[in-house]
Amino acid sequence: MIKWEAPLSANADDTVRWRWFDGKPFPYISATSVLGLIVPDGLKKWFVNNDGATVRRVSEQAADRGTKIHDLIEQINLRREIAIDIEFTEIIKQYKIFLSEVRPEFIHTEKDLQSDRFGFSGRADAIVRIGDRQEIWDFKTGRVSTTTGWQLGAYKIAAEEMGIRVDGLRVVQVNPKLNKVEVFNYEHFDFVENMFLKTLDLFKGVYFNNLRRGVSVPNQEKVSFPIEYLTLDSAYEYKRGKNEKAIETGGQNKRKESL
Repeated sequence: MIKWEAPLSANADDTVRWRWFDGKPFPYISATSVLGLIVPDGLKKWFVNNDGATVRRVSEQAADRGTKIHDLIEQINLRREIAIDIEFTEIIKQYKIFLSEVRPEFIHTEKDLQSDRFGFSGRADAIVRIGDRQEIWDFKTGRVSTTTGWQLGAYKIAAEEMGIRVDGLRVVQVNPKLNKVEVFNYEHFDFVENMFLKTLDLFKGVYFNNLRRGVSVPNQEKVSFPIEYLTLDSAYEYKRGKNEKAIETGGQNKRKESL
């Protein structure tokens, strides 16, 4: 259970969010905040070519539109009756057609995920079952970038650590401008997992001094992050753990075959 969720004063950007779970010694950084370090070239050019007021206005409008559509999608996934703004009638119609074709069973919506091993958290839009497959879905109303797959890789790491089976990773882009639903499947699990963990280590390096000195937490004393967490080579440790598990599983299979 999350006992606290907010930005920390260690960061100049107050959109960087952390979650503190009950019983844990320090807050966990959110996966999306980690990936906020990576700004796509197209977005950089847009920032450069527009003034601050335009950037804020367009960003706020997109965020508001995205939140409204996400809320509608969640209610539909939960099979609840909803009132749909005329602005979103067509895109919601397309989403319902998509669901009728794919026929997913929604096991979890807005599922909180955490990795105690690597100290990060996330919130999956949905975990679904399709036939005998179990997938993590993320809904996007805007562009799908390179790091979108890395975000799903983070969710897969945390979900499996929590005992949730993951057979697939999928982005469902619900585009209100084009009134179109597109699907992006990610098959190279090792790659997206590795890229997220490398970015996590980069994040810890960028904020190392602040996190080591200690940060202010609402209604708490200052929290200092352990050096073992800050210096952990997450990508290496994850790969090493998977290799050891593969060797162990292979050995067990060989023993079974020899019986």
